[in-house]
Amino acid sequence: MGGRAGKAALREGRKPRLGDQTTLAPAEVPALDWASDLGYEVARGNIANILKEHGPEPAPERTRKTTWKEFLRRHWEVMVAADFFTVEVWTRTRLTRSLLIQWRYTGWGVRLPASPGTAQQKGEALNETAQFELWYERFNRLAGDLYPGRYSRDHVRDLAEMGREIMELARRKGSLIVAHNYVYPELQEVAEVVGDSLGLSLFVAGRNAPRVDFCGVWFMGQTAKIILGDRSKVYMPDQPGCSLVDLVDHRRITDWITRHQDGVVISYVNTDARMKAMSHYTCTSANAAQVLEHAARTHPGRRILFLPDKYLGAVAQALARVNPNLVDLYDGACHVHARIGKEVAEKALARQPGAELLIHPECACSALITSNLPPFKDAHFLSSEQMLRYAATSAAKEFVVATEKGIVYRLRKECPGKTFYPISDNAVCEYMKMNTLEKLRDSLRHDRFEVEVDQAVRDKAREAVERMLTIH
Repeated sequence: MGGRAGKAALREGRKPRLGDQTTLAPAEVPALDWASDLGYEVARGNIANILKEHGPEPAPERTRKTTWKEFLRRHWEVMVAADFFTVEVWTRTRLTRSLLIQWRYTGWGVRLPASPGTAQQKGEALNETAQFELWYERFNRLAGDLYPGRYSRDHVRDLAEMGREIMELARRKGSLIVAHNYVYPELQEVAEVVGDSLGLSLFVAGRNAPRVDFCGVWFMGQTAKIILGDRSKVYMPDQPGCSLVDLVDHRRITDWITRHQDGVVISYVNTDARMKAMSHYTCTSANAAQVLEHAARTHPGRRILFLPDKYLGAVAQALARVNPNLVDLYDGACHVHARIGKEVAEKALARQPGAELLIHPECACSALITSNLPPFKDAHFLSSEQMLRYAATSAAKEFVVATEKGIVYRLRKECPGKTFYPISDNAVCEYMKMNTLEKLRDSLRHDRFEVEVDQAVRDKAREAVERMLTIH
């Protein structure tokens, strides 16, 4: 959503729809009186650098939750005086019931090299030497232990050169580059936004970019295409699969539907377009329990098939108020998260006894969510985006991160002053690592690999996604 229609809908207080987003001038924001009691998140760094240069207050150290009124009271005069920004209001869907307010500097320059902005603007802000030195220091400090030996000076110099070409190609082709939390740091650096699969798809849906370059795995590109439709072309650097998606046998699902004509199918967003089209609802790792409970309440007495991840399904079942006898869990699992079991978690905490344990619900050890056994009784079972929000606001200083280790780079970058340990050096998704800067550059050069989804499949799959977004 954008333009006049978007602004009018926001002012009217209409409930968010898929991909709602608009850009407002500073003077227009106070008109959103309906939002005065909503909570929202201030993206770390966006306002921080403006305050460093122009404001009387110290910059916030990390993402923080506050209220609309409190934010305006503390920062509005500073922002208006600066007079070089717009306000981007992104409804992060009904999953969070909050707004992400992004104050974007529109006059990007070398004076504020750490400020937020588009990948294209970042490329224009730094000369060749500065870009290389920035990346070399940052990659080795924040990811040297994650990818030993990867970030030599020669390799980073090559990456920086490719990064500049990518930004120029993206500018010329009007491409919006987004990257998943699990891809290499250099891809996260050239992306305009880094996040989880559905969040990225909703983000691009709020833009009018003619082209989207999605750095992730194939089903994620499909999800973006399902939501975008014909408005934008979607490309990926490669055609990486997903072990969890590959475990779904569509014939088994069809047989289950045949046996349970009034049954309800809930598919995790980590499924292909065809599976989403066969589903009544999709869900994320953050709202799986909420969707499961809603489905059971809306369709009382009916059988529910939750797929494909059995560990996420077990967590959802444990947290939701449902009759477990009416829920069938598909027996799939992500090969990376399936290796993160009880013993792996215990060994990691033994190495870092003072750290908090953050567990993605796809992990095998998540089955112990209802256990009173240490360390799981004190663990936090969180989606990747929830991990970032929790770590930013937690009083704890050390964390063991139980998911694909690519997210540790982003955690360290966005939560300075805190220490993050990957749960295992083996927590690596080979599919995610098929994404490289070289492949992204080649995709932009030669317009490959384009993601296409059949119109009928796209329409049915979109219904399942939108049905999820109606759940509060």
